Amino acid sequence: MRHSAEPVKTDCSEDKNQRATDYRLSEIWDTEWLYLNKRPVPDKYHPNMIWLQGAICFLLWISYGVLQSRRSQAILSWACSMPKPKRIGIATLFMIGSFILMFGVLLVNLQLKGFTQQGMTAWACILVGLVGLIFVHGQTMATALLLATLQESVTGSRSNSSTPKDSPEIRS
Repeated sequence: MRHSAEPVKTDCSEDKNQRATDYRLSEIWDTEWLYLNKRPVPDKYHPNMIWLQGAICFLLWISYGVLQSRRSQAILSWACSMPKPKRIGIATLFMIGSFILMFGVLLVNLQLKGFTQQGMTAWACILVGLVGLIFVHGQTMATALLLATLQESVTGSRSNSSTPKDSPEIRS
C-alpha cells in the first residue's frame, strides 16, 4: 500500500520535527517493492516490458555492428591514413570515452527515474538506444584504430621457408 502524504501518528511528542522524521522513515522503510508479484501491473505496461525494450535495443546495436563490419575496409583505410601516435590516442579516447558516456547516461537515467518497475520510460528507452549506438560506434572505431596500429608492424612480403624446395626431405 502506498503511504499517504500525512505523517505517521506516533505516541511521541507532536512537534514538527518528530512528524517530519516519522514521515521520512515511513518512506524509507516502504517495502512494497519487495512484493512485485503481488502488485497489479498497470494496463499500459506488460510485466516483461524491460526485457522487450532491452531486446529491441540489443538488436539495434548488433545491427549497427554488422553494418560497421561491412564497412570495415573503408574504416581500416581511414585508420591507416593517420600517424601511429594519433591513432593510439584517438583509439583510447573512443574506447574509454564511449564507456564513460554510456555509464554516465545510465546513472542519469537512474537519477531521473527513467527505469521503473514495469520497464523503461519512453524517453529513457530512446536515450539508452541512442547512447548504446554511440558506444558501439566508439568501440568499433577504437578497434579499427588499434588493428591498424598492429597491422603496421606485420610485414606484407613473404619470406622463403627454412627448408628449400629442392631438398630431399620434401620430395619423399
